[in-house]
Amino acid sequence: MNERPSSREGGSPAPSTASLGPRLFTSRDTVDRIERAALAALPARDRWELPGWVCLADDGGFVGRANAATPVAHAEPAALHEVVMSYSARALSPRVRWTPQASVDTATELSTDKWRTWGEVLVMTRPVDELPAPSPLGTAVNVSAVATAEWGQAYATQYRPGEDVVRLRLAAEAPYPKRYVLAERAGEVAAVGLGALHSGVVGLYDVLTLPEHRRKGVARELVRALIEWGVNHGADTAFLQVARDNAPAVALYERLGFTIAYTYVYCAPV
Repeated sequence: MNERPSSREGGSPAPSTASLGPRLFTSRDTVDRIERAALAALPARDRWELPGWVCLADDGGFVGRANAATPVAHAEPAALHEVVMSYSARALSPRVRWTPQASVDTATELSTDKWRTWGEVLVMTRPVDELPAPSPLGTAVNVSAVATAEWGQAYATQYRPGEDVVRLRLAAEAPYPKRYVLAERAGEVAAVGLGALHSGVVGLYDVLTLPEHRRKGVARELVRALIEWGVNHGADTAFLQVARDNAPAVALYERLGFTIAYTYVYCAPV
């Protein structure tokens, strides 16, 4: 298992899938707020909307969120088959992020054997009235409004060829306000991360610690810097998304004060 502390979540189904649905541990208003912030920060190349749905598609299908239809709050959402048809009309394979925002009808249909599900993702939040405690180890943190060449090089090394190009473009094209954070130890790049702000919510994305610097408090300093930037620009809540099976990352974020607000899974027609 990959042990890197990371907030990323993948987009490809596992060889075996289980029947599961989203779990909710917060208010639906909070889910709506976070989902809108997460969607606003995602610059997928193709984006279209149906009533109650934001549909995205991007090169390669590497990033699940950038290649799926996400339900959003709506009084009369479009039916699931309309979402499927909208992808098929574009010669795309339909994929759904099943979140607690899904309507009862959509959730009922996704629960049938006509759909397969995989990849539970935890959406974790924390208030930002108090910053995480600093790491006792010396780490220099640089915060920039643009992705520097050094940031991009370190980021790209964590992905396989082809995927690195797509993910780097998505990170570089994230809308403002945003910040790219690079942490250094002993003069070496140790970790990178991206923060984006939307309506008082700061999202933490692409938090990656390089292998030789893991378990040394580097990710703590990076997360602290992103939250501090959010606070200074009016944020009251921080959130991130992490694969449920990334146990080291989940444990790290719990130590930093994050708790699970809700979960989502990916779905595709059988």
